[in-house]
Amino acid sequence: GSLTLSGVTLSNNAANQGGGLSVASGGSASINNSQLIANISTFLGGGFHVQPGGSATVITSLIDSNNGGSYGGGLYADGGLTITDSTISNNTAGGGAGFRACCGGTIAVTSSTIANNTATSYAGGIMTLGVQLNLVNSTISGNVVTAPAGGEFNGRGGAILNRLGGTVNISSSTIVGNSAAQGGGLANENTITVKNSLIASPASGEN
Repeated sequence: GSLTLSGVTLSNNAANQGGGLSVASGGSASINNSQLIANISTFLGGGFHVQPGGSATVITSLIDSNNGGSYGGGLYADGGLTITDSTISNNTAGGGAGFRACCGGTIAVTSSTIANNTATSYAGGIMTLGVQLNLVNSTISGNVVTAPAGGEFNGRGGAILNRLGGTVNISSSTIVGNSAAQGGGLANENTITVKNSLIASPASGEN
């Protein structure tokens, strides 16, 4: 089925997966002019979770101060995701504090801000695993990974950590002031393409 949220606030909810909202396989959610604030997941997807085969569209919305437990502070997407004119900020998780996207499909982020999210293990802003991320006219700033470098990828990717065959296309965007022990801006294991963008001044770590 389909769900439309318009002018709605989801706050202070809790679940194992998708603290504020979970989109089931075959389902879709449209989140418009809404807020997902201070929701908690004990496992993944603090603000919301898109299950495999589901999809979500986020327009002119705020995803703020959610806790994703292990993965995906703001949200965790196993399905299709489009984010436009929105802000994902001040979220926390072990990995992918802004959001984490996994396992095929395309993620489109346009005219949006991913800022001031904190990961305790890796990927302060965005973590991609085997997906295509198209980042256009957007800002990723002030995201932090607090863990030291160690193991396979701990301490990596202040702004973006791209793994497992993922492809990241960055255009007309700004990535500044992010922090990690390794890859304060970008940490990449496959393909990242950057056009007409600024990647600068990580608080720590090398790009």
